[in-house]
Amino acid sequence: MNHSIITLAAVLAASLFGWQWQAALAMAAFWAGREHAQAEYRWLTANKANRSRMPWQAGFLPESWNRDGLVNDLLLPGAIGGAIAWALALWSA
Repeated sequence: MNHSIITLAAVLAASLFGWQWQAALAMAAFWAGREHAQAEYRWLTANKANRSRMPWQAGFLPESWNRDGLVNDLLLPGAIGGAIAWALALWSA
């Protein structure tokens, strides 16, 4: 939920300068990168490995992801950021 609030605040602040789409995309990319890094850490923990033994695709493997990471930390902030940017674009047009 904190991710959604941060995304909402960033998009609203950026809308003061007309940058709501850039802020929405930047926040979505930030949360996606953060969740990918956390998926890598989950893979490392599950396989009792270190980074030198981790394959490059470890963060992309489905077993590295969990529902909370996908929904609350990735999809929800992206959807909220996109919806707010879209609504602001319609409102300012």
